[in-house]
Amino acid sequence: MNAPHKLPPVVESEVDITTEDPLWYNLVYYFTKAYFTLFHDIRTVDAWRVPSKGPVLLLPNHTSFFDPPVVGVALQRRSFYLARKTLFNNRIFAKLIKSINAIPIDQKSAGWDGIRHSITLLENHKALVVFPEGTRTMDGEMVDFQPGVHLLLKRCPVPVVPVGIAGAHECLPMGRGLRGFSPLGLRHNRQNVVVSFGEPVKGAMLADMPRKEALRRMEVLVKAQVARAREVYKSRQKV
Repeated sequence: MNAPHKLPPVVESEVDITTEDPLWYNLVYYFTKAYFTLFHDIRTVDAWRVPSKGPVLLLPNHTSFFDPPVVGVALQRRSFYLARKTLFNNRIFAKLIKSINAIPIDQKSAGWDGIRHSITLLENHKALVVFPEGTRTMDGEMVDFQPGVHLLLKRCPVPVVPVGIAGAHECLPMGRGLRGFSPLGLRHNRQNVVVSFGEPVKGAMLADMPRKEALRRMEVLVKAQVARAREVYKSRQKV
């Protein structure tokens, strides 16, 4: 039997769990919230289900570059995100996303890099957003979850909140530009956005399951919230 994988130790300086400028963070947060409210009439469903303090892992579906900011403005607490290292190649853009709690990870490290950083954040009682599909999907439909999220729960069995996003793919699909707007106060079209939050699930329960079973269970939970978000999303276009 092969020996279990051991994660390299995290160097404390690699993960900044504080925001250098809270004023700047708040400025970006409220500007982003205003944008999605005014131009995509964002609707949040049951955000109160996310614990207001303590470590929590949020698992949304991933179809668009809009997904991280959409989840961020829907939450009622500050959150952290894992972002691929290549997004930090541009110094100006890197400074912007780091200032709003994006953590660079090296996708070439087989997922260990992200898991190490995630452990540090959760051990410091942060809210962490992880997109378990690993990348955006071309057609807006969910794909199989990557095994790293189950390994993370084995190391940090924190509460898990499934999140469903609808409309982000219609606004900004992968490989295309911005498709349009659904302004606040006007008749809704396909560019309105809905984010739905499910009941927290015990991470320890998922961690104790066999990996494939746990991943299927998490997929079912997230798909339920995607369906819920899409139901609201479609109903708004009829108003």
